[in-house]
Parts: sequence; C-alpha cells; structure tokens
Amino acid sequence: MYPSKKHMLPSTGWAGCLQSCCNYIFLQSLYDGKQKVVDYILVNAGATGSLPYTHNDIANCLGMNRVTVSRIMQELRAEGLLNYAYRKVTVLDRDGLEEVLNNLE
Repeated sequence: MYPSKKHMLPSTGWAGCLQSCCNYIFLQSLYDGKQKVVDYILVNAGATGSLPYTHNDIANCLGMNRVTVSRIMQELRAEGLLNYAYRKVTVLDRDGLEEVLNNLE
C-alpha cells in the first residue's frame, strides 16, 4: 500500500527539509479532495485545534473550489470531526481526522 505520515522517516538539516517536501508532495498526489482539506486543517490548526479561516480561504490555499470545500466541511462536521463558524474552524476529533488521512485508496 502507500506510506502514511507515520511511516515517513524524520530527518534534519537541508536534507531533512528536502525529504519532508518530497514526502508532502508525494502524499498530496495521492490524496483526494477530502484528504487535502483534512491535511490542511491538521497542519494549520496547531496546538489550539482551531484556525481563523473561511471556506473560501481554505479553497484558495488548496487551489480548490469554495463549493467543494464547503461540501467537504459539511461532511466532516456531520461525522463529528470538526465544527466551524464564520472565520473559525475547530478540530473536535484529531484522531478521526488523522484516520481520514491514513485511508488512502
């Protein structure tokens, strides 16, 4: 199967930076739209578990359509993985979101 983030080797220095970029590009090429949104949220939510972005902001950062991102966000909210209001996305279930990323098909 495909490697998940937990299988990527940690590394340091310039070589580590290059390896991290290669890993990121590789995984992004395998992700569907839902996984791209989830990855973006997990990477940017940080320790607080929230980010101050609209659906349009997320869509612009990912090069996706706002309507598509909104549909994905509605699905994630219905699954109880996150919640959102205007300019605030809150992670409710980090483990559940990480499971979405690990289910590469």
